[in-house]
Order: sequence, then structure tokens, then C-alpha cells
Amino acid sequence: MFVEEKVEVVLVNEVLDAEIFDFLKQHRIKILYRALTPDVANSQQAEKLGADIIVATGFDEGGTVPSRIIGTFSIVPIIADSVKIPVLAAGGIGGCAGRACSHGVRCRRRLDRQPVFNRAGEPGG
Repeated sequence: MFVEEKVEVVLVNEVLDAEIFDFLKQHRIKILYRALTPDVANSQQAEKLGADIIVATGFDEGGTVPSRIIGTFSIVPIIADSVKIPVLAAGGIGGCAGRACSHGVRCRRRLDRQPVFNRAGEPGG
């Protein structure tokens, strides 16, 4: 279905299955990986399997609640320092103050060094 519909990006939530990652990569589908409780181990495993971006959410995100009490602003730099791919902070960032603080999170330097992918899935654009 992903291939027929020409899906360009998929969010893989929690599952670290090489077969799924391989299928998506074979079809040039970009992978965003989000663990319910992000940590260094599952982030590095997702990177090894071929994830293009790690989505890191802390306990303060709402919705599905991680099993460890660590905030988004705490977990994002930890994850960013453990992988070479971009890390996207999600959840726990509200209002003007939270948004202003998010610009100073250390993972931003990782994003600045990563290529932007165009619609064809190639760097640039």
C-alpha cells in the first residue's frame, strides 16, 4: 500500500523491526522513528536500521505517556548526542517561552548539518 500510494515518509512508532525498515528503505521511503520512551539504545538501534530522523518526546508531551519521567528538553540533547541523524523534539513545548527555549536546545546543531531531502528523496531542496 505504501508503494502504490507513493508514500514518501512513514512514522514508525516503537517497533524496531529490520524487515519493516528494510522494506521502507528499498522503496526510498523516509523513516521517522518514535519510541514511546526514547533512550540512547532504541535511538541508536533505529539509526542502525535506517531511520532518517528520531522523534524524541519526553514525559511532558501528553497523549501516550513514556514510562520514565524525563522531560522533552532533557531527553532531546541526550538522544542528539548519541546519534548522527537529525532529532526532532515533539511535545512538551507550549507557549512563547517554550518555543523560545526550543531554539536553544543542543540538538539544533545536528539538524544544521543534515541535508534537506527533496520530493524525489535526494539531498537538496
